[in-house]
Order: sequence, then structure tokens, then C-alpha cells
Amino acid sequence: MKHQQREAMPTNLPELKFIEESHTYLLNGIKIPSFSQIAQDLGLVDLSRINPADLEYKRQVGTAVHKAIFLYNAGKLDMDSLEGVVAEYFKSWELFCKLYQPKILTEHSEKPICSVKWRYGVTPDILMEVKGGLTVMELKCVSAMSPVTAIQTQAQRVALEETYGLKIKQRWGLQLKPNVMPTLTGYDSLSDDINWKSCVNVWYLKQEMK
Repeated sequence: MKHQQREAMPTNLPELKFIEESHTYLLNGIKIPSFSQIAQDLGLVDLSRINPADLEYKRQVGTAVHKAIFLYNAGKLDMDSLEGVVAEYFKSWELFCKLYQPKILTEHSEKPICSVKWRYGVTPDILMEVKGGLTVMELKCVSAMSPVTAIQTQAQRVALEETYGLKIKQRWGLQLKPNVMPTLTGYDSLSDDINWKSCVNVWYLKQEMK
């Protein structure tokens, strides 16, 4: 009886490590930038004018809302644990789900990934199936959506398609609003891909020039 030979596993597979405390991505042990780092370093996002205390409060609220939505999508949320402004933003998510009936791909949502080709890391908020096809969506608890979200969702799209071999049809931004229907923004400009990859190239160029 012949023994079948197993193919040797490749030894050079990329390994991504994410350090949550510092929001650091390590690709094969080497630090790579996140979307936020690239956007801030290039001046696309300016948080300097926001009071640090207000910024920290908004960060904590956003983190709590994202966690609640992730647990809800995974069927693990204790609804009695929601209170205050977090419960109000969560209500907005419930209203969205009731209207759009999304199928959330929890295995690909809120999971740190990277683009090996372009050398950056991202953590997509939501990957889902809705009418129109596979959709990546960024959740925001803000008073107004930033235009930068367009290239943020493109950065996520590039990394998702590269990592999982998917074909993403739509990119959305969802502005959650306390206790009311959220505002949905779709991004379909072809220039978003060029703009994002140009940002990555410029960021790395600036590192080389230091």
C-alpha cells in the first residue's frame, strides 16, 4: 500500500500580531502603520483642536458601542448591561438592522488584519451581506461624518479582499445617532483606491526621508 506524501507547509507565511493596548500591528515581527496612524501623520485627521478630556470620553463611548454591537451580532450581548449613551447609540444600530436585515459575518468583523502587499493594518468594523452584495461598513458615533471615511473603508476593502480572497461590492459609513435611525453614506468613487494607495506610498516615503 502506497503512502501518500503530504505537501510541505510553506514556512514563510506572513504572521500578523496585534497589540490592542497600543493599537500596534506587527507583520512578521516588524511594526506596520495602521490606517489611523497614516491618516493622522499625513494630516488627513487632525485631533489637536479637540479637548483631550472630550476626546477620551468619545473614545470610551465609541469603544463601548462597538463592543456592544459586536457581542449583539455574535448573539452574546446581555441587553441588561446596556445603559446611558451606549444604550442610546445601540438603539440606532437596532433600527438599522430592522430596516436592512444584514447578515453579519462575525468571523471577519472587528478582527485585526493587514495588507501584506501594501504593509498596513486595519480592523474593519462590520463585514456583512445585504441587498447589493458583500459590504464593508465603518461605524461612527460622531456629530458629522468625515470625508476620510471614504478612504478608510477602501483601506479595509483592500485588506479584506487580500486576506480572505473576497469580492466586496459596497463600502458604507454608518453614523449612529442616539435613539434614532442612523445616517447611511455609500462610497463608490474609483479614486478612493488611488488616493488610499498614494497615502500609503507617501507615508513610507516620509519614513525613508527621516
